[in-house]
Amino acid sequence: MTFREALVHARRRLTTPAECAHAPAARRRPPEGPGGEVVDIEAQALLMHAAGVSRTQLFQRLPEPLAGAAAESLERALERRLAGEPLPYITGHREFYGLDFLVDRRALVPRQETETLVEQAIAIATAHYRGEPLRIADVGVGSGAIAVSLATALPAATIFATDTSEGALGLAAENCWRHNVQDRMTLLRGDLLAPVPMPVDMVVANLPYIPEGAWDRLQPEIRLFEPKEALVAGPDGLLQVRRLLEQVRCSRRPPGWLLLELGQGQARLVAREALCLFPGAMARVFLDLAGLERGIVLAGLCEG
Repeated sequence: MTFREALVHARRRLTTPAECAHAPAARRRPPEGPGGEVVDIEAQALLMHAAGVSRTQLFQRLPEPLAGAAAESLERALERRLAGEPLPYITGHREFYGLDFLVDRRALVPRQETETLVEQAIAIATAHYRGEPLRIADVGVGSGAIAVSLATALPAATIFATDTSEGALGLAAENCWRHNVQDRMTLLRGDLLAPVPMPVDMVVANLPYIPEGAWDRLQPEIRLFEPKEALVAGPDGLLQVRRLLEQVRCSRRPPGWLLLELGQGQARLVAREALCLFPGAMARVFLDLAGLERGIVLAGLCEG
């Protein structure tokens, strides 16, 4: 089997009608149109992973035979994808904010919409700190995608990154070293802001925000593979967000800025609750690239 034949084979497998309820959406799409483009991308990614080649090398080697070990690896990867496992968990990689991150089941797969949170933080840092020393806390670091992206974009920043999961902190550490920001990153295990040893200028957080009752309605490839504790937080999904707001309120010196990613329909509610806790603060809702409310920016938390 050549690389070209392997690619056709992978594409055909991914477009076969689903045999089980938790098969990924890509498998249920027709081979033409936008869904077909997704299938093409996934087929290429799985073959690249199996053969250990880049996209450029893949297309250069289309006429060449695929080694038997690579063909077997491709079959195993296809079976995992057809069982619903997210593609980044299979390949071990995910692009986020232009950087390549190591990904596995120790933490959530970084989402493209979370890049909006990073953009908001960078814009504030650029406008208000202009290269001055800046201390940032990333609460709930997960894979490290947010913290590492901020450290890469803001070379004057020192970042404290917290998580309750030892596994997630280990993955974040690997990504710190991968992108050479380990000297400006301090990884801390503990509850939200509690382990951060000093006041910070900015807090960013993508905490769990899915209501408990919505868990069973999530896509199977989320429910069956991603860590529930990183997604679900109480009856309305805001348990951890409210706990973080209370920690900030009780801190000796609140940060100048607090940025939160939230779920649909939560931003204005959280903004109202935050302004009750911080009467002198200002709240702004920000949108993602799809035009959906993605989170809030709170400023002036130490006022009032």
